[in-house]
Order: sequence, then structure tokens, then C-alpha cells
Amino acid sequence: MNSEASAQDSRSCLRKAKAKIEFRYKDAKTAQKISYLLEIDNRIPYGLAHAIAPKKIKTESRGNRVITHIEHEKLSTLLATIDDLLFCERLIEDLVCWT
Repeated sequence: MNSEASAQDSRSCLRKAKAKIEFRYKDAKTAQKISYLLEIDNRIPYGLAHAIAPKKIKTESRGNRVITHIEHEKLSTLLATIDDLLFCERLIEDLVCWT
């Protein structure tokens, strides 16, 4: 087996780590505000997309809930992203609920 075939075989064994994080709020209006602000935080800054490993993050509101789906090839990156999401959610919730 040549090295190119071996590299293809190892890539086919890769699995993506996935997470679904759900937050619940007192009403749909609060959930919409928080969802919108979290989605802004999820965006990769212009000019950096080529330097960052691809990860999928999608945040949406459904009624009084905010749901974020995260997917990445590296578990460590997924966990760091979850940590960042929880920190940002707490900060945004404090701002939205106290204003």
C-alpha cells in the first residue's frame, strides 16, 4: 500500500465530535435576543477563515429555547468551543436580562 492510499484510509476513519447545547428562558423574546447575539459570536472574523480549522456552529431559537449545534473533528476543539459558548451565554444573558 502506498502512502497516499494509507492517508486516505486514515482520513476515512475520522469521526466528528458533535454537541447539542440547549438553554431555556422565560419567554421567546429573550431567547431570540440571546440566540441572535450568540450567532454573532459564532462567526469567524473576516480574513481568518483560512487559518482556522473548519468547525460547524449553528445557533437558533425555538420558542423560549436557544439551541446550539457544534461539530468538529477534534474533541479538544469541541470542548473549548463549548466552554466559550457557556461563557458567552452567561455574559449575554446577564446583559439582556438586566437591561
